[in-house]
Amino acid sequence: MPELLTKKEDVVTKIICPVANIFFTVILTMSILSILYAAYLYLTAAGDTTKVKQAGQTITYAAVGIAVAILANSVPVVINSILNGGVTLNTCSS
Repeated sequence: MPELLTKKEDVVTKIICPVANIFFTVILTMSILSILYAAYLYLTAAGDTTKVKQAGQTITYAAVGIAVAILANSVPVVINSILNGGVTLNTCSS
């Protein structure tokens, strides 16, 4: 029989933290790969303004992705503060 979540803290630590950590890892990895792709586009542009523009847009989107990934780590803290009425910064620590 599966273990029941008996406390509000269990919801955050056993469900939301792992999801947020996976989301952070995936988005950050995709953003880093996008930056590498943008660097490749820029280096191989050879003066082609459309490739340079595309590389700049890709870097912008990657920066937004990094910001979203960083915000994903704050979601468990916010949810924990809503459920428990106080802010605990080490919500996901083991």
